[in-house]
Amino acid sequence: MWPPSRRARLRPVGDAVGLHLAVKLSREIPATELARAAAADGIRLYALERYAVEKPAPNGLVLGYGMIRSDRIGAAIEQLARIMSYLE
Repeated sequence: MWPPSRRARLRPVGDAVGLHLAVKLSREIPATELARAAAADGIRLYALERYAVEKPAPNGLVLGYGMIRSDRIGAAIEQLARIMSYLE
């Protein structure tokens, strides 16, 4: 589902269950910066550091998919990929 050009920079973790997906980001894109840019574009996601007990937290995001229709997930991922390309 992730665009091929983004797979090397964004790695899903534990996507088999739940209503959230954690992804690790490459170092080139700070999670807090990506979360801020995504929020400005209408996508709500959170940096892993918000939930981490130990600091520094891994550079990554928590993506929720419980409140989005399944037929809209692909478009949201494409939108996130475009935002990432602006930050690179």
